[in-house]
Amino acid sequence: MPPLLVIVIAFVVAAFSAYGDAVDFARDVKPLLDKHCVQCHGPEKQKSGYRLDVSEIALKGGESHAPNIVPGSPEKSPLLEFVSGKDAEMRMPPKGELLSPAEQGVIASWIASGAVWPENASVKLAHATDWWSLQPVYKAELPVRTGNPI
Repeated sequence: MPPLLVIVIAFVVAAFSAYGDAVDFARDVKPLLDKHCVQCHGPEKQKSGYRLDVSEIALKGGESHAPNIVPGSPEKSPLLEFVSGKDAEMRMPPKGELLSPAEQGVIASWIASGAVWPENASVKLAHATDWWSLQPVYKAELPVRTGNPI
């Protein structure tokens, strides 16, 4: 991890601690992910099979570097290496401006505090088995009527 990032992480953690306010995913982290990451790692595109709008995928990881987020260990979380631009081939976003050191610090502080991702802040994915045609077959109850029930 770059020395500057370590300093920024320490500063952000101290700033949030001084105000008695922890980094909140919905308030602090989700807007950063929406602004910088979800275009390529969201509902429209899932580069490397990775999504940053679905907690179970974001915390598990994509096709490589899994897990990308290691709760409690920002120094072991590849996501921070990507957004810092440390490796030019793996920088995220690949084009345009990188996240500022303060934005990187917010994400690092969130990861350091356990990467708590509230259920209501995650997109819910429909599983393939939720499709009506994949449901188990069952015998329907006939309505109670006189005469022919059909």
